[in-house]
Amino acid sequence: MTTVPVPGQVLHARTLRVLAVPAAVVAVFALAVWISGTPLRAPGSPEGAVTLATEGSAAVLTVAALQPGESMTRSVSISNAGPEEARLSLTESGAATDAADGALWLEIRRDGQQVYAGAFGAMADFTTDQGTLAAGAEATFTFTVSLPESAPALTEDDAPAVVRYTLGTTS
Repeated sequence: MTTVPVPGQVLHARTLRVLAVPAAVVAVFALAVWISGTPLRAPGSPEGAVTLATEGSAAVLTVAALQPGESMTRSVSISNAGPEEARLSLTESGAATDAADGALWLEIRRDGQQVYAGAFGAMADFTTDQGTLAAGAEATFTFTVSLPESAPALTEDDAPAVVRYTLGTTS
């Protein structure tokens, strides 16, 4: 028995192969961005709208601009270079902010587990026990700042909201 290719089916198969390559490239790029944690900036927020700067064992989270309905995520990691397990703590310094009429919301996660969710700066001067960190291990803290749809925008003309977090270890 001889199979005769039908021209429409061959063209269809070639079209699928031609479209599959760009689709695969886009999928791999999207996966790489997602895995890397690279924040994708929303169209309404300027560069540097939310920053997380490290200063020794501290991280300073600054929100200079955020549009209603928008959220931004930043991360910082701490490692235990010592030979023994260490106890890990997180302390927030600062005060609750009235930026965006006090509607600024913050969620903090340690290695994917939520450790705080509430008003930005409301955890002020409070130390949380973050459990232990094995020798040679690393913990990543992720800070997600968001503004509800109903809140006023936080613009570059407003005073920025700033909070400092100290990440500490003790043996």
